[in-house]
Amino acid sequence: MKRRTVITVGPLLALFGMSAVSHKLLATDAPLKPLDSSQPTAKALSYVDDIADADPAVYDQSSGARCDNCLHYRDTGQSRGGCAIFPGFSVAPQGWCKGWVKKS
Repeated sequence: MKRRTVITVGPLLALFGMSAVSHKLLATDAPLKPLDSSQPTAKALSYVDDIADADPAVYDQSSGARCDNCLHYRDTGQSRGGCAIFPGFSVAPQGWCKGWVKKS
């Protein structure tokens, strides 16, 4: 991992990792807005709605990493799910970002 990536993404992951502890953020009755990849946090984490659109220099296609098999993803029973990294927004199950952690 590049030093620049660690310096820019590390603090964001730490900040949003703390919010992941509280699942109440995802359990609200307010509808989740679809995450726009141009949103600052999404841009910093290289979020894409479809892994086919991911930058090959950043995403390893052979890894099988997708939002729907990430620890932070929450199935909402709809076409898009919630994400602890992006509270208040929905993400595509076939999406991906640098915050991906394999679901155990």
